Amino acid sequence: MTEGEMLKLSVEEFSRLQQYMRLTEKDSEAYKAMKIRYIELKVILSSSGVNLTELDMIKECLRERTGNRKSVNPTAVKDFRSFDFHCPIKKCG
Repeated sequence: MTEGEMLKLSVEEFSRLQQYMRLTEKDSEAYKAMKIRYIELKVILSSSGVNLTELDMIKECLRERTGNRKSVNPTAVKDFRSFDFHCPIKKCG
């Protein structure tokens, strides 16, 4: 599979996943599981140079458990589960 094909599949999965997330209650276990994949795909696409401005319908930010909003280097993130995904800020990013 070429890099272009891999990017195409990732963009399609990112879009489809967000549609499912919008249909699911944020407090549900399903949403929390989808959120992990959402962050993974967001990091993959961002680090590949894809501009997510138009693609990202959910627009959730990465916040560390301390509650401090930080800019995160996607290539430095090793464990996505170490982040707190409940962001009270309406517009992150």
